[in-house]
Amino acid sequence: MKKRFNNRRKPEALEVDITSLLDILVIMLVFLLMNYNASDLQLDLVKGVEMADSESTHITHYAPVIQLNGEQTIYLDMQEISRMPAGEAPALAALENALSERHKLLPEKEQKSESGALINLVFDRGTDYQQIEKIMASSAKVGFTQFKFIVRGEH
Repeated sequence: MKKRFNNRRKPEALEVDITSLLDILVIMLVFLLMNYNASDLQLDLVKGVEMADSESTHITHYAPVIQLNGEQTIYLDMQEISRMPAGEAPALAALENALSERHKLLPEKEQKSESGALINLVFDRGTDYQQIEKIMASSAKVGFTQFKFIVRGEH
């Protein structure tokens, strides 16, 4: 004879405590949001640039980049333009010519903007203010009148 067991248990609802899972997810979300960078700017530095430090967290976007390194060599978008000590006037004229060509490649909206086009500036930590002022003036002559100084932030 076969025995029949009628003692089958009815399925009970399982309770799962997800509090710890939610804690972990919130921590991950906060971590990801704090480390998110919405900037489309990616910057390659030329050799010999020791950047100044900053605590600012304002984000910039892509624009042409002028760099002046410790040897006083001027670069526009990673291409060497001239050297400042070799002759200031010819160096600035070469920069203006290169910037003029670069300005022509901008979208028409930016070219004709009343506020001018944006340019990113990277200077060596030891650069004199007079050199910065002359490079900014040369940029402004061409139409780049909005300046963003790129400096090293906290790591």
